[in-house]
Amino acid sequence: MDFPDDYRPDIARDMYDKDKASQSLGIRILELAPGKAVVEMKVTEEMLNGLETIHGGLLFMLADSAMGFASNQQEMPAFAIHAEIDFLRPVFRGATLVATAEYAVQVGRTTVIDARIEAGPEHDLVAVFRGRTRAVNQARPGN
Repeated sequence: MDFPDDYRPDIARDMYDKDKASQSLGIRILELAPGKAVVEMKVTEEMLNGLETIHGGLLFMLADSAMGFASNQQEMPAFAIHAEIDFLRPVFRGATLVATAEYAVQVGRTTVIDARIEAGPEHDLVAVFRGRTRAVNQARPGN
């Protein structure tokens, strides 16, 4: 996929610096590349549901954060307009999760992004996510 000349990973990093929700879960950016973001999160006791596995909403948030950083590397801000996730296996306390989000296709200002969430050193696939973002012609917050 061809990416525009105005690729700016600093925009995604600035967005992360303001993202108190992601920071509160210990999510951190491992890698940024055009149309791609890799983020990591360690599963803590506070993230567990009544079955003592990670709450599905937190897996969704991890993938959504990766999508947000992948899609916000240009001047126009991009907002999620749809997303879905398939949970494939349970994740337990102490696991380190890595979500990799990458552009699948871009048409105009709409982008489809696929993300994989993997756990542990074996990179066990625990969830797959597909979302869509829409770039809007407005100033970025704080600018």
